[in-house]
Amino acid sequence: IRQSNREILEQRELLIEIRGLVTNKVSLTESIINFLGGLSARYRVKSGNELLDQINELLLKVDVVPESLVLAQAANESGWGTSRFAQQANNLFGIWCFTPGCGLTPLSRDDGLNHEVARYESIEDSIDAYMYTINTNPAYAHLRQIRAKTRDNKGVMSGLTLAEGLLNYSARGADYVKEIQQLIRANNLQAFNLPV
Repeated sequence: IRQSNREILEQRELLIEIRGLVTNKVSLTESIINFLGGLSARYRVKSGNELLDQINELLLKVDVVPESLVLAQAANESGWGTSRFAQQANNLFGIWCFTPGCGLTPLSRDDGLNHEVARYESIEDSIDAYMYTINTNPAYAHLRQIRAKTRDNKGVMSGLTLAEGLLNYSARGADYVKEIQQLIRANNLQAFNLPV
């Protein structure tokens, strides 16, 4: 989790430097423009926007996820690592995929559905995919807004607070959010959060 967050934070710090250059009307090198283009494509940000708007939109998405939240969701979604998807597919978060053969077919999949639960080469790949999902999927835009507000207020990044943005992660909605928050509290997972 920390390795994935560290990589995201490095990209974020570079974005902040680039924002400073743009604000000060410094010409950007081709490598910086290519970096912005690649990051915009990866994080699904339109590159036709005003450059400063594009960078600010990227900064909403290119950000860390508190360790406590990642740990709680991994524990919840994988049955503390005992689920079939965790054991056979390195998928700790129940992330779906839609290409035949991309993962494992759920044993109790509803009729008419064709999703699979994604298969990953490693736990690290599963964590990277989870971070990417949280940072790009429109279903978690509220979580990203909460995170940005927390940063703006110089608050500590809290898994308990960001969990409020997970209403769409499960069909259980608010009950799921409460369960994740309870996992964080009961297991003192906030202790794993590093300053960001």
